Amino acid sequence: MARRGCLLVVAAVVVVPLAELAVGLAVAHRCGGALVVGWLALAVVAGGLVLRRLGPAARQRLRGAWEAGSPPEVALVETVLVYLAGALLVLPGLLSDLLAVLLLLPGVRPWLARRVIARLGRWQEHRRRVRTAGTRRARSSAAAGEVIEVEAREVKGPE
Repeated sequence: MARRGCLLVVAAVVVVPLAELAVGLAVAHRCGGALVVGWLALAVVAGGLVLRRLGPAARQRLRGAWEAGSPPEVALVETVLVYLAGALLVLPGLLSDLLAVLLLLPGVRPWLARRVIARLGRWQEHRRRVRTAGTRRARSSAAAGEVIEVEAREVKGPE
């Protein structure tokens, strides 16, 4: 599990910026550097607007779901996705901008939020089963009369 986490960090730190650079250079070569620079500048402004306008609106929907007593999971994930889209627009890169635009499309956020919630639910259930199975094994070995012998020693600290 830790290895997969390390691979994700390496991908985020090394592979993603290299991919952004390669795509940016390819588009600049094909369409012109001024267009790419203009797009990136426009994306930063759009990202600021998303963070300023849509972020608080999403937070308000989350608060409304919370106060209405309905489950706030979908609203919570959608709020995170709105802020993620704004941050991706602010970061320079055409791939991150494309991902941000996809997150801002009307049907994508609710669909993705439901998928994320379902995945987290499966992960949580798996973790619960693993933890419970480990507890049962420990109890069954203790109940079987397994004895662990230890020797006690007094340890004195520095004086």
